[in-house]
Amino acid sequence: RKLAEEALRESEARFRTIFEIASLGIAQVDPSNGKIILVNTYYESITGYKTDELLKMTFGELTHPDDRKKDWEVFSKAARGEGEYRNQKRYVKKDGTIVWVRIHVAFIRDENGNPIRTVAICEDITKRIEAEQQLQNLADNLPGVVFQYLLFPDGTDALRAVSKGSRNVWGYSPEEVTENIQLIWNQAKAGGDFEEVQKSISEAIKTKSKWSARYKSVLPNGEVQMHLGRGTPKFLADGTILFNSVVLDITKEAKNEELLEQATEMAKIGSWELDMINQNGDAMYWSPMTREILEVDESYDPSLTGGFEFYTEESKQRIQKAVDVLIQEGKEFDEELLISTATGEEKWVRCIGKSERVQDKCIKIYGSFQDIDASKSLEIQVREILGSISDAFYALNSNWEFTYFNKEAEKLLNRPASEVIGRSIWEIFPSVLGTPLEEIYYRVAKNGKPESFEYLRPGDGKWYEVNAYPFNGGVSAYFKNIDERKRGAENLEKAYQEKNNILERIGDAFFALDKDWKVTYWNKRAEEIIGIPREDLMGYNLWEKFPLAKELEFFRQYEKAFKEQAPVHFEEYFPPFNQWYEANGYPSPEGISVFFRDITDKKLANQKVLEANERFEKVTEATNDAIWDYDVLNNHLFWGKGFYTLFGYHTDEIKPSLDLLVSLIHVDDRERIINKMNRYMANPKLKTWFEEYRFLTADGSFAYVIDRAIFLRNGEGKVVRVIGAMNDISERKDFEQQLIALNKSLKHHAHELELTNEQLEQFAFIASHDLQEPLRMISSFLDLLKRKYGNQLDEKALQYIHFATDGAKRMKQIILDLLEYSRAGRFAEAKEKVDINQLLAEYESLRRKVITEKSVKINRGQLPVVTAYKAPLIQTLHCLFDNAIKYSKEGRSPRIDISAEALNDSWKICVRDNGIGIDPKFHEKIFVIFQRLHDRDQYEGTGIGLAIAKKHVESWGGQIWLESTPGKGTMFYFTLPRNKDN
Repeated sequence: RKLAEEALRESEARFRTIFEIASLGIAQVDPSNGKIILVNTYYESITGYKTDELLKMTFGELTHPDDRKKDWEVFSKAARGEGEYRNQKRYVKKDGTIVWVRIHVAFIRDENGNPIRTVAICEDITKRIEAEQQLQNLADNLPGVVFQYLLFPDGTDALRAVSKGSRNVWGYSPEEVTENIQLIWNQAKAGGDFEEVQKSISEAIKTKSKWSARYKSVLPNGEVQMHLGRGTPKFLADGTILFNSVVLDITKEAKNEELLEQATEMAKIGSWELDMINQNGDAMYWSPMTREILEVDESYDPSLTGGFEFYTEESKQRIQKAVDVLIQEGKEFDEELLISTATGEEKWVRCIGKSERVQDKCIKIYGSFQDIDASKSLEIQVREILGSISDAFYALNSNWEFTYFNKEAEKLLNRPASEVIGRSIWEIFPSVLGTPLEEIYYRVAKNGKPESFEYLRPGDGKWYEVNAYPFNGGVSAYFKNIDERKRGAENLEKAYQEKNNILERIGDAFFALDKDWKVTYWNKRAEEIIGIPREDLMGYNLWEKFPLAKELEFFRQYEKAFKEQAPVHFEEYFPPFNQWYEANGYPSPEGISVFFRDITDKKLANQKVLEANERFEKVTEATNDAIWDYDVLNNHLFWGKGFYTLFGYHTDEIKPSLDLLVSLIHVDDRERIINKMNRYMANPKLKTWFEEYRFLTADGSFAYVIDRAIFLRNGEGKVVRVIGAMNDISERKDFEQQLIALNKSLKHHAHELELTNEQLEQFAFIASHDLQEPLRMISSFLDLLKRKYGNQLDEKALQYIHFATDGAKRMKQIILDLLEYSRAGRFAEAKEKVDINQLLAEYESLRRKVITEKSVKINRGQLPVVTAYKAPLIQTLHCLFDNAIKYSKEGRSPRIDISAEALNDSWKICVRDNGIGIDPKFHEKIFVIFQRLHDRDQYEGTGIGLAIAKKHVESWGGQIWLESTPGKGTMFYFTLPRNKDN
């Protein structure tokens, strides 16, 4: 024990020595409560506490309050042997500052595995944590997302140290993507570029080069973005590959690139470049659009000298000179040139050239190449057109410099185009300064509104008519010499008096107004139409005399003519006179002259024509017929909307004509229709035409139509117009064909049924006769047997003979009933008028005995006289009356009520009794042949009466039914057809 204690002391001494020399904080801790037992002096620098103070504390007291719970959980699990204790946490130093530490705890355990001593090694990692935080803050502030991508030897991968930019780029937090990297790969898969990204990573690993990939990603919100990923692989000792990476959102840049490419494509602008330093020879770069303009493929090797060969001779000299000056002097150029492409097509291009220079030495030339063939060709055409117009024309830019000067302008202004193009108008023609022309030109350029005016040119003293238009900040002007016209105005004044004489003789009304709207002339015809003498109007303002006219078209049109100095023509209604007028106004700088006439009668006639046409158009829209109107004199055919609704022809897509209409008639009907139409055209007595034929529809099928037409003729009897209406009767035609086929089929079936009925009747008669003969024989021999040997037979034998005889009688009755049933429903006689009251009287007479014996009481209402088959009706009524008497209740006198009710097309007859009644479940059964509801001993009969009655009723088209309650009686109903006269 002494030796052991000595060894322990030596061990502790060595341990303390290690404590002192180590640059780590080392301590022993009680595993049960975390109390510090032993600590080295380095712990003092870490925590700020003295050793004696530390020995009075626990690990929990040193730990930051926010880390204590989690730290104690980890420590307790390690003490129990559930993992190791390796942890990063915060200590609160004595002065209150925070220090980050990394602690590794080792447990010394007894033979049972319980911890008896704990050694804690503590390292101050504050500076490292601060550096990591600074680095993370830096990463979080960088554009995109910064992260480490790890690819492990087993093929799995993961992310770590992900910056906050992941929310903007990927739509997930750093924690989400660190926990599940598949969130990122799923975005690349949805974008369709996952395989390409994986391939680029593999290539970077294989070549040990930097990784770069451009790919589409679909974010959680469905937004599609373009991402650019870059990274550098690092190969770790354990085989793990680590990429320090960044992914940027370049969606906007990608869209801009796409827009640039589209703009380049739309504008047909390519680029070119020649490096003067880093290459030998004159090999160049041509963009794809440049190659497309020159019509060369990707295999073509461009060069400066080779490119010159595409230009036509004149353009080739210009571009060579421009390039030489660009290289030697740095003077940029912008040339429009004519080229011949690789396929031999000539086109105009715009070539712009610029240079890069170092110490006045050209190191690179570059520029653009644009296809301007369409605009250049248009410009040439415009120049040709402008050069060919009869008026003089020139164009001025915003600096008032001539940009165009046509031949007529050269002639009128006596200046060649070569002398004025590119020079200012005020310099070439200084005499126009200070004149109305200068003022108007400046106004047109500023306001952007064209103006027309007459101008006395100072240079030659002649009058010109000028039309000035705004053009690209400047003015374009058309002008012509009107000097002769102006001189002619003087001669016109001389003819004024002669004009007045003419105006008085013309048929139209005429008046003249000065620029103040005062009447200066009013001819006789105007007096007659208006009804006001000229002396009441001359010198007065027209609108003061006719104030209402100022609110109408009269004032607006005259004012327009005067302002625009252009003639006007219009029609207007004047309510005070209830008249329509047609007016023509001719303006001058001094006023306006007006010719007018009364057109009231013409307007009323036109209105009637318009109303008639409108009615005709409405009729064509409202009717189901296809209306057509053929103007014979003008060979014009009108089709109404019915041609679309009935036959599918769009009248706004085809132009109807008589030839077209005739061509649509079936070839088998066409000649007949043409001949009949020609006959009507030639015969003045024929006016109304009607015909059926087949007409081709838009879908290729033929429709049966009825075509009705009226031929309108002039006074000479010639047809001037034909108006027709076609109606589609295809369904009727189909129905007629079906009806004809059905009638044939019905006739055939009726004939077969008639033969069958005759055969059945013959069979029934023969069968009944042949069946009755053995029955008669049986009955006769049984009767002989009874009479001859009756005294020798006992009671039982006589009973058997009675049964056999009775059976033969019943069999005979059944045969007779069958024969009667087979004849039921077949009427040998014709219908006749039958008084049901008379039939009831005859029944009472016929059944007088039984009626008396059973005290039968028959009540009747007002019974009609009907038109019917008499025998079947009698048999039906007798059957119902007999059943009412037969099936009466014991001890009660039978009562029968018969009544009739008039329906729309039939009589409803009701026979009601107070008998035993019939259970509802047997209501249908009793109409079946030989169906009995009672024993023969109780009620005699074969059960065929109601079956025969039902067959009679249904044969004349009626119905028979009953309503009954057991013990309370029965009501039988049947119907008879009712004619209008009964």
